[in-house]
Amino acid sequence: MIEANNDEVICPNCVTQFRAIPVNVQEELAALRKANLDCVDHFNAISADYERLRKVAQTVVDRWDTPLWKDVPATAEYIGALRKELGQ
Repeated sequence: MIEANNDEVICPNCVTQFRAIPVNVQEELAALRKANLDCVDHFNAISADYERLRKVAQTVVDRWDTPLWKDVPATAEYIGALRKELGQ
């Protein structure tokens, strides 16, 4: 009777034997999934920051392009909001 040797793998395409490195595939996949989710969360946070900053900047530009730039609320308030958003 031939004993199975789980450390030896036969490549079906080349019929070459080599020693396999034991790896817990499930643990590796779980770690990669977690790293991927961390990246997605980070990207979403950056996207939300960008969108808030873009909206505040667009408000300043829109205000500047109108004759109301001297009216209340003062343009300085919009600049203050932009500065606040940039500071975060």
